[in-house]
Amino acid sequence: IRFGGRVGGAASGFRVEAARARLDRLSAAVASSDYFALLELSRDTTAREVAAAHERLAGGLRRLALEALGLGHREGERQEALAVLDEARDVLRDARLRALYADALRARAAREGTHAGDAGG
Repeated sequence: IRFGGRVGGAASGFRVEAARARLDRLSAAVASSDYFALLELSRDTTAREVAAAHERLAGGLRRLALEALGLGHREGERQEALAVLDEARDVLRDARLRALYADALRARAAREGTHAGDAGG
């Protein structure tokens, strides 16, 4: 999920669609309940990679000019996504919690008969 760009000019319509698509992808990732996928990280990630991914995603999300893009009605989604990004960072940056979380994902995948818990982010 990439963020960036400025508002205005001939490409502003594209920027609105790109921002909308970014919010949609992030909302889907939040709904997946997989912190690794949300932060776009593999299961063998490090605390440093967690921090960098969080900063990239949360910082980009904070910089999105939703009002200027006519997407102010999606502010609630942004705030929810930021809260979940913070929670993901807090869990995954701690090696012990990260291992417990990965084990829980694997157990959930086994119960559901899927392989999602084994996939990298």
